[in-house]
Amino acid sequence: MEDSGFSLKGLFKKVIFWSIIGLFVYYVVIHFGDIENIAKVLHRGNWKILLIAGVLQLLAFIFVGDIFKILSKMRGAAWSSIRYTKDWFATLFLGVVNPLGSTGANFYLVNRIKNLPKIKTASSIIILILSVLTMNSIFFFIACAGAFLIYIKNTALFSAFIVACGFLALLNGIFLFIVLVSAKRPLLLKVLFFRLKYIVSKVIGIKEGSWLDLDEDSLEIHLHEFGVTSKIFEDESRRGGILSAVLRSLLMHLCQIGVLVTVFWAFGAHPGLMSIISIYSVLFLFTIISPTPQGIGVVEGFAQLAMVPFGIDKSLGLVVTLAYRAINLWIPVAIGFVVFRMNGVEVQVKTSVDQ
Repeated sequence: MEDSGFSLKGLFKKVIFWSIIGLFVYYVVIHFGDIENIAKVLHRGNWKILLIAGVLQLLAFIFVGDIFKILSKMRGAAWSSIRYTKDWFATLFLGVVNPLGSTGANFYLVNRIKNLPKIKTASSIIILILSVLTMNSIFFFIACAGAFLIYIKNTALFSAFIVACGFLALLNGIFLFIVLVSAKRPLLLKVLFFRLKYIVSKVIGIKEGSWLDLDEDSLEIHLHEFGVTSKIFEDESRRGGILSAVLRSLLMHLCQIGVLVTVFWAFGAHPGLMSIISIYSVLFLFTIISPTPQGIGVVEGFAQLAMVPFGIDKSLGLVVTLAYRAINLWIPVAIGFVVFRMNGVEVQVKTSVDQ
């Protein structure tokens, strides 16, 4: 029965999980807009402008692909930006459907990157970490401006925003710590690994084949690769090589801000720069820091709280939020499903050829 891949317990968990998300979204729709006003907002929508928003979002994803390409090239091998962009679509899909959320999706992306020649598992992890740090580094400046504006307009949302920013800063701090320690003091990383392994084994146990199940020899190989890769990126950062990736991150965020602006324009609204920065900060932050995959339900709720203080009508705000999320998340997730299936076929073909 276990080999069939079907689990009644797993199915039950998925049903409960998606029911909670569905009820949350339903709550948002009911409390932040009425059907009649929503219908009026949709009626005046300009779908050609929404098409422009879609193009801007595609450009944003291409810039994400550029970031991965630049960092992979520094390690000695890289695919085209379009290849990375396609894998990013698949990662978004897995980030929604995978019970582990973005964590499981990141493992998929690591496995895709390590298929490059000269790049091993440890190198692909460092590339992923640095890509995330690069994208979030620009967002921190946007978040600071957003936090100030939110504090002026809405103290209640400010508290939640600061807590979420704190979690994001903590996660990025851990990532940066791993990169720096692997370059400067790999033995310390080894000690920390075995401490973590001991604690986890005592509390919940270690699953066979998991990354914590590594023996000392395997760990030494991965730590060596970690150190070599981290030093390469450290040298590149001194020469300004990382700046090109940071520039792509800036362009990515500008494109996504452009998506939000054009979605507002599509429904006849022209909010000011202050409101756009605040709303985008909330949309991006709670997509990352959320108990639900890609912030489903959570983003929709907090976005409304961010819009109301700036005088944006609740029905308009709800339509804009859902349209933005459709362009930024749901359409890419649908594309990601197709890419993921195609990548699966590609792996099967490659395996049969190798045999």
